[in-house]
This record gives sequence, structure tokens and C-alpha cells, in this order.
Amino acid sequence: MTAEFSDLAGGDGAFGSFDLGHAFRLDKIVSNKPCRFRVYASATYRTADGDRPRDEDPQGDHGVVAEVILTTDLLSLLLLPAPHGTSADGHAYFSVVNDGDDGDLTLTLTAQTLEA
Repeated sequence: MTAEFSDLAGGDGAFGSFDLGHAFRLDKIVSNKPCRFRVYASATYRTADGDRPRDEDPQGDHGVVAEVILTTDLLSLLLLPAPHGTSADGHAYFSVVNDGDDGDLTLTLTAQTLEA
């Protein structure tokens, strides 16, 4: 599945979601630009964690399923061990921050639905 963001300035972020079912496994992430990509169990968790600096670990009941930093030298990453997540409403919510130049950002996520 793919998420595309038009004209995303360097340093700016965006939110989105993927329909992955109630239980899922994340296998691979690919981006056309360096970015910080985080996946959450709910939109509420995503919003609550939105301002956490990248050099701090999440605390408490945070709902973070995965956090991936893609760099210029590493724009494709096979996720091993593969993160598993759950979602009450069947959506995996994500945030992305463009760490590259201004312009379009495209994310491609390979994932498996374990429970629809």
C-alpha cells in the first residue's frame, strides 16, 4: 500500500492511515525521501505522541507499533523482527516527517493482515 504527500516541505509532517485489519504485521517500508515514519494502534495514540523528539523513547501506554528513520543512504528497510500491531477499528495510523528536500513524499508499506 502507498501513501503520497504532495509538496511536503522539509521538516514538515503529515498524518495518515492504512486499512490493515485488527491485527497486522509490518514487513517493509520504502520512501523516496529521508523521513521519520511512526505507526500507532489508534489516532489518539498518534496525536498524543506527535511532539515526542526522535531521540526520546515513548513512555507509558504509548501505542507505538513501530518507529523507523529512513536516511538518504537507507530509503528501503526490511523490518526484522517484524513489528506486530493491533487496532480496535482496523486501521493502522501513522505519522511521517519529511527529513529531505521540499517536494512530494511517497511511502510504500508492505504489511500482512493477520485478522480482518
